[in-house]
Order: sequence, then C-alpha cells, then structure tokens
Amino acid sequence: QTSRDHKIILVDLNTHHLYTPLLYEVASAFLQKATPTETFCMRQGVCTDFSLLQRVTALRSIGFIHSEVTKIDTTKQEVYLGKTKISYAFLVVALGAVTEDFGIRGIKKYGHFFKTMADATAIHARVNELLLQHCKGQEKTVTVVIGGGGPTGVEFAAEISSFCMRACAKYNLSFKNFKVTVIEAGSRLLGVSHPKVSAWAKERLLHMGVDVWLDTCVKEVKKGSVVIAPRPLREGENADALLCDFREEREKKFEADIFIWSGG
Repeated sequence: QTSRDHKIILVDLNTHHLYTPLLYEVASAFLQKATPTETFCMRQGVCTDFSLLQRVTALRSIGFIHSEVTKIDTTKQEVYLGKTKISYAFLVVALGAVTEDFGIRGIKKYGHFFKTMADATAIHARVNELLLQHCKGQEKTVTVVIGGGGPTGVEFAAEISSFCMRACAKYNLSFKNFKVTVIEAGSRLLGVSHPKVSAWAKERLLHMGVDVWLDTCVKEVKKGSVVIAPRPLREGENADALLCDFREEREKKFEADIFIWSGG
C-alpha cells in the first residue's frame, strides 16, 4: 500500500511527544538559574515536536491535530473534538498514565512527582535553590530523598549524586553535606531486572554515596521530612526476613529537603 491508501491522524493536547525516561537529565542538569536558551535546550533533549511529521517526507501520511477528544462514538466510528468530528476505520486510544501515589499522606502537597516536563523543571529549580542556600550557609545539609527504586529512581539517584559531586568541586564544598537516599518497598532495586543487575545497581549507588533503604515504605511526606516504615509482612513471613535496618520499629522520621516520588 502507498500513503494514498491510508491516513493516520494523531490528536493530542500537547504539541510535542515527551520521552519520560530522559526526564532525569532535565531534573539533574548542572545549571544554576538556567537561561531561556538553556531551558529550551533541556526541553529539546526530551521533547519531540509533532511538527516533525510535516518535515519528514516518510511521515507525511501522518497528520496532527492539536486538540482534545471530548467524545467517542464507537457505533458511528466518530471522534469528537468539541464541535468537530473525525470519522475513523481504526481507533487507537493511547492516553498514557498518571502517577499513582497509593494514598500516601502529604505526598501531593510536599512531594514532587516525576512524570512531566513541568515536574522535572520544578525539581531542577528546587535542587538549585537548595544548593544556593547551602553556598550561602543557610542550609547546613542538603538532603534529597527519592521514593521508588525502579529505573527512574535509580537513574535519578545516580545523576543527582553526580550533580552534588560537581557542585562540591566547583564551589569547594564538602560532599558529606549532601545526602541522597533511595527508598524501595521491595527487597531489591530494579525489581523487574535480573537479581545480578539489581545487586550491581545497589553496589554502584552505594559507591557513589547514595543510601539505599530496602523493604521500606513511604508512610507520609511532611514539609522538610519524610516518615518511613517497614513494608507489610507477607503471609507466613517473619520480620527477620526484612532487609530494612529498623524493622523492629513501627516507623522512622528523617529530614528531606526535597522528596521525589518515582514509585508509581
């Protein structure tokens, strides 16, 4: 078949496709008070404008409509964009996903989600604010806490640790005043990966100065702190099987200048 035999129409509220696996690069970019040009460059690294569809000849059978779907009539095979409607032969609904917070108290108010470009730039701004405060002597220790030890959490932990190292070298600061912690409810990082990969990732993070808390759940996020607890025991499981260091305690509270949620 040729491009004349079919037409693909993409409808989206955004004007670009966001490649979320690279958001950690924006959040951990070593730039203080990024200029508009630098911010644009960071965005370009993770966003692909849909205008590309018109610039690449091989993709010109794909049309883009910047709009919102308000109704779908599967009987008539029509998609409504407000007062406008489009007929279709095949319909693909690919709306993506939203962050799951599992009902953790305070996480929306005091934590940072890690799903959108706005989330990444907000994290970047907060980390740089903390660095500036530390350089001025207003913040004795900068503590970054990451909830979730999956690919996003592990990548960001490594990158933000490198950010802290670069900051120490540039501003003659002590790395011991920067603390990065990953909290994971499972018994290992990167739970979907092979156990050897999980063990390597943990060893690498520890080598970089990142604290790793396994078998540990985030119970509540507060302003400037986070409350954690041992994960619930499975049926027939003994508390001694848990890897968390405070399994005999019900919960533990510690400082968190910024809490990033990458767990859902």
